[in-house]
Amino acid sequence: MKRLLAMIIALSIFFLSGCGILTKGVTVAETEEYTKITLDNFEGKKTISIPHDSPNEGALYYKTNITSGSIKAFYDLGILWDTENLFEATADNNSTGPGYYIDSSISKITIYFEADEPVSGEVIISFAPIEEHEHTYEWLTNETSHQKKYTCQCNTRDLTEFHSDNDENKICDICGYIMTGHQHTFIWSQGDIWHCYNYTCGCPTPPNAALHSDGDNDEKCDVCEYPMEEQEGK
Repeated sequence: MKRLLAMIIALSIFFLSGCGILTKGVTVAETEEYTKITLDNFEGKKTISIPHDSPNEGALYYKTNITSGSIKAFYDLGILWDTENLFEATADNNSTGPGYYIDSSISKITIYFEADEPVSGEVIISFAPIEEHEHTYEWLTNETSHQKKYTCQCNTRDLTEFHSDNDENKICDICGYIMTGHQHTFIWSQGDIWHCYNYTCGCPTPPNAALHSDGDNDEKCDVCEYPMEEQEGK
């Protein structure tokens, strides 16, 4: 009897795993608005089928919040032989998908996930536009600089920035830090892709090396103003 029970349990686990219901490190939760896939050190391949029961034409949307590792995703609408790329996300490159056309005749969407190394985070799949999440945060500040620290469990990727006081009221225009007391003087050390500052006022310089950033696409680093135009031969 015990042997028969053990065989039934083993066959049940094998069947569920084969159907993709049990996969280590992957949890799937469905709501009326979206399907949320939670990854916890997932590694390997995983197939998830999402029913599309809308009688109308629509679109497939996604949003990623990968906290460590990287993952690739492909989708299959069941009308083509080959799958199509959906996204590739890492902890440093999360995104919200703009939507992919879905015909009203499509009854099921199949998503294929692949991770060559352990990956953690969340992926949301929806048939309606996903509202952008508004971060909550607190400021980390010192005498010369500030940085946002998210309190909403999202990745904090904002680079540390120097205080700015354009109206010369000794209050940082961005974070509100009161800029009284000693003001450091410094010079920049720069490379093709990096920069760091060194104090010239006799104070010890903290570690501060960082990559250049050109958010306004003016071919200059937003922090140190190093020219970032593409060099010949690179």
